[in-house]
Amino acid sequence: MIVGAALHHANTHGTKVMIKDNTASGKADAWKEAMASEARAVNPLHDVNSSRNQLIQDAVKTEDWSEYNEYQAKQHPAWYNMENGEAVKNKEYWAELAESRAQALKQAEAENDQEDIKTWKSALESAVDSLKKAPGEMPHIPVFANGSKLAEKYDIEPASQSWFDSKYNDPLVSSQGKFSNNAWYDNPYFEENPESLEKTLAAIEEHGSSEQIEKANEVNKELIARMEEEEAEETNNVKAVETQAGQTVSIRDLQTNNHLQQALQDALASDEKLDVSVQDYLLQNL
Repeated sequence: MIVGAALHHANTHGTKVMIKDNTASGKADAWKEAMASEARAVNPLHDVNSSRNQLIQDAVKTEDWSEYNEYQAKQHPAWYNMENGEAVKNKEYWAELAESRAQALKQAEAENDQEDIKTWKSALESAVDSLKKAPGEMPHIPVFANGSKLAEKYDIEPASQSWFDSKYNDPLVSSQGKFSNNAWYDNPYFEENPESLEKTLAAIEEHGSSEQIEKANEVNKELIARMEEEEAEETNNVKAVETQAGQTVSIRDLQTNNHLQQALQDALASDEKLDVSVQDYLLQNL
């Protein structure tokens, strides 16, 4: 039932973006489904989310989640460990899920909702079982901390000092499964699919606001200028330079470097987009 609900959510919401339809005469609140280009302009992570949701649908059909886990391990590296060459959800992942389910159980108990109590109790027990079996150190889990009754009931050991001294002791790890913040254009998906980044930037230029377009153009100009400077410096320092026709075009147009990252971050800081994914839906609703 849980997987089915998630799949339905992916099919009905995950890849569709609704935008205001300014062409609908006489309708003040008319909306239409956005085309792919428009969707990318509304949410630059549109392709990322669509790819994730497609992997979920494929996994449900084949009952093989390895490709999905590999994908998610790149998106949320703090939530996965590599075991025998495969991405496996670690204790950080299950700790977050157990925390959310324990909170849901508390809410159900406070409302004396017997049906929900039964549902969330079963879900919590499943998460705790996976938590204990998962690789990695036991993290600090607020709902199980300070000798709580739940910790005693489910025999959850407290986090060690080594965990508190590690990089995993960071709110970003528990909330997003990341060790550091990154801008949308730094998403690992774009590194492997640079053509998607090109389409997204083009969509912003086509459908974005005048301010967005102006800033995007500034970023593109800076990127090209910096690439040309680096190429000129390399030519001066290296006597024999191997060149291939068209090789630098894709690099100049599609790849991002540290200079571009900072420029885009400054330029689009006011237009931060949310990565609304089925993964987030699962954590928030299961």
